[in-house]
Amino acid sequence: MPLPNVSRLHQTIQAASALIRLAPVMDAVGTGRRRRSLREAAALLNREGVPTRRGGQWWPEGVRRALAEAERARVVLIGALD
Repeated sequence: MPLPNVSRLHQTIQAASALIRLAPVMDAVGTGRRRRSLREAAALLNREGVPTRRGGQWWPEGVRRALAEAERARVVLIGALD
């Protein structure tokens, strides 16, 4: 039985951890017809008391960056959809 690729396993664990941490952001933005603007999502996250990575307030640019990070993590976990 071949040994698992440790580097790939580490990337997978990091990506899963990032998605778990960013789940409230993705929920705040929503999907489809219920999708909120970045400004609305930031306001919702601040109202609900969700801290940023550094413990501060959410701003639209921070929400955009968090969504980009979540997308990169998704690609690591399930690959790019072609």
